[in-house]
Order: sequence, then C-alpha cells, then structure tokens
Amino acid sequence: MRSPLAADTNAILEALERHKEVRGTLELFDALWTGDPAQVQAAAGAALNHPLSDDVGRWLEARGAARPSKPTNEQELQRRGVTDVALFVDGLRAELAQAKRERDDALLQRSDALKTANGLGVILFLVAGAGVLGWLAAFGAIDWAPLPLPERMPESGDGSKKGEQVQFEDAPE
Repeated sequence: MRSPLAADTNAILEALERHKEVRGTLELFDALWTGDPAQVQAAAGAALNHPLSDDVGRWLEARGAARPSKPTNEQELQRRGVTDVALFVDGLRAELAQAKRERDDALLQRSDALKTANGLGVILFLVAGAGVLGWLAAFGAIDWAPLPLPERMPESGDGSKKGEQVQFEDAPE
C-alpha cells in the first residue's frame, strides 16, 4: 500500500482539481502524485504560466529542488527552430495579414447576406400585403373597384399616330 502524501502535496493536488481546464494541470497532477521532485520540476517547467506555479515552486524548494525559470529569448527561439529572426517575424506578419484579409472577406460576406435577407424580407412583406389587400377587396371589406373597360374597341388604323385618335371616356367617379 502506498504511503500517504504530505499535507502540502495534498493541498496542491486539491487546488489543481479546481484548475482542471488550465493547460498543464494534468501533467502537474501526475508528477505531484508520484512525489518525485525531478518530474514535478519538468512538469512545472512546461507550465510556467499555470495559476499554481508559485505553489509548485514552493513545493520544489521545500524538497531542495530549484524552481524552473522562464527560458531566455535565445532559448525560446532555439526551441522553436528559428535561425533568422527577421524572416520569422516577416512570416508572422504575412500570416497576420492573411488572417485579416480572411476576416474582412467573411465580414463582407456576412454583410451581403444580411442585406439580401433584409431585401427578401421587404419583398415578402409587400407581396403578403398586396395579397391581404386583394382578399379584403374580393370579400368587400374595403371599397375598391377596378377601372371600367371601354365600351368599344378602338378602330384599327394604319398604325401611325397621324389622323384621328380614339378618345376613351373617363371613368365615372
């Protein structure tokens, strides 16, 4: 059977339970569960920005191990495999510019879709309104009468506008 963990280890393990969603918590939990300062130091080095990194650092110091320190800029660049910093920064700028273009295109498409939806909504409203007015007029709920048709057809002519023109009578009011 396993010996019980130290009180400070249990306190950190319980605190880690409250930070389950933070990156590096699982590795810290596993390393603390083993109780090996070397494993805890490695896990803490990978999770330097963890909310409980100070508590883990005190745990390490109590066991004679050094706190992990943040890497220098040169170490971080070497870890990422960057040999030419200017080229790396230019690449990041190009990626950022591409992401901005994609965002702007997406916003433009969203705006166009919204305009189209609003236009179709207005057209639907007008068609529905005309339909309702037509039904109301058909059932006599509103007074509406179409213009009367002429009594006789106009006489056919030669197709030109010269000569006698047929005048239609005005509709009675």
